[in-house]
Amino acid sequence: MNLIDTRLLFQVLQNHTSARSMKLMSGFMVLAAAGILFATYHSSKPEIGKLMFLLLICALGYLWCGAFLKSAIQQNLPSNAVLVPGLRVALMRLTAVLFAGCTLASAALGWLLIGLPGYVLVAGAGLAVFILFANRYVGLNLLPSVLVLANMGLGSQPWELLESAATFVGEPLLVSLGGIVLLLLGAKGVQVCFPKGGDAHWAWQRCIGRRRAAKQGQLNNVEPAAGIRWLAWMREPYYATLRADSRKGANQGRQLVHTLGPAAHDGNAMLSLLLTCAAMVALAQWLSWSKAPIVQHIWGITMQCVLMVSTLSYANAVALSAQRYVKEQALYRLTPGAPPTGQFNRVLMRTLLTRCLRLWLFGSLGVVTIDFVISGKFQLQGSAYLLSMLMLPFTALVLRDYASMKTQSGSWYTVFLPGLVMFVYVMLIAITRHLPEGLLFSLGSVIGLASLISLRWRWQRIMTRPPVLPAGRLVL
Repeated sequence: MNLIDTRLLFQVLQNHTSARSMKLMSGFMVLAAAGILFATYHSSKPEIGKLMFLLLICALGYLWCGAFLKSAIQQNLPSNAVLVPGLRVALMRLTAVLFAGCTLASAALGWLLIGLPGYVLVAGAGLAVFILFANRYVGLNLLPSVLVLANMGLGSQPWELLESAATFVGEPLLVSLGGIVLLLLGAKGVQVCFPKGGDAHWAWQRCIGRRRAAKQGQLNNVEPAAGIRWLAWMREPYYATLRADSRKGANQGRQLVHTLGPAAHDGNAMLSLLLTCAAMVALAQWLSWSKAPIVQHIWGITMQCVLMVSTLSYANAVALSAQRYVKEQALYRLTPGAPPTGQFNRVLMRTLLTRCLRLWLFGSLGVVTIDFVISGKFQLQGSAYLLSMLMLPFTALVLRDYASMKTQSGSWYTVFLPGLVMFVYVMLIAITRHLPEGLLFSLGSVIGLASLISLRWRWQRIMTRPPVLPAGRLVL
């Protein structure tokens, strides 16, 4: 690497290191890897621990490679090519070096831990190629979900066939042929990620800008006829509710919540929850016919967590949109129908908390339904009850001071935090599944009682503050 490459690399590393989401994500993965490594040397089967440690460390490396790739794609503007000659070539070269270095380091770590450097090299190169093409063609990001569903439908047969084919071909030949194919695909992937001017390049950069604005909670429909037209029917219920609540005499709480934007209206969240619940129940019905009990248990917990995370997602969406609609909040505070200053927080928080608790209740019913479909017994099990109680504390996230809250990146709130919560809950309930039902109900009841006490305390604290919306304190 020359001096320009080194400066670009350190600039991107500095930018992403200062990001809170990257710090938390990297720190969590390092702590998890350290815990797994410690447990490996005190386990009777260290092979599984070594494999999990390898996966976590490799994932951390490719995480930073992907972060650099996203930043490099944003820097590869046609206008920047005029200001910085050779920028595109430098970005392409540095991207190739980083991914190649991460792949070779993964292979070396695989040789030290499991003694299979060739297979790890091919797998790492395949992941690098996938990351390159997935950044250019967003639809490829659905491929892991398709593979998971295919694995659930076909079982372990494809993996057994793949293992048999790899054993038959042999590691040297597989590395040679696979390396050549993946090297050619990687070179093509680097080229498609860094186009060279033209209308297609500008159109792609505008698309990247809209996606980035959506993740950061900014308005992205700034052009005429912008947005996804075929999804307009999903916005019609919100528009109908907005027209009804805009009439004279409508409920103050419903009117006030509209100043937080469409995200505060729980109609879309409720629709998504019901559709997800229907899909999960159908999947649970299929699982009850074709899988072993342990697989049913793990997938049942995962599907239940997907439903319960809707509560957290709603609270995060409200927090992100509160900063976007400051002008609407200021205008509404000037209208005669706005709540008085002394009742402002009470009206707002009562409406938000009611909607969040309603989502939690419907999610809990979905959890019980999935449990009933998989087990075939119409009874409330301890694991489902514990999961519902574990999600109850997150309803308190809507009781916050939006006026003094720092603006956060949307990717942290909408992607990583719900995913982390779901992962922790799956692990926690998988660990406690051997505990007696009475103990699970007792633990869930304690968590539920503590959550209600916390809700009461946060409610009393928020009632003593000035109006908590960003523009709510302009008119006092």
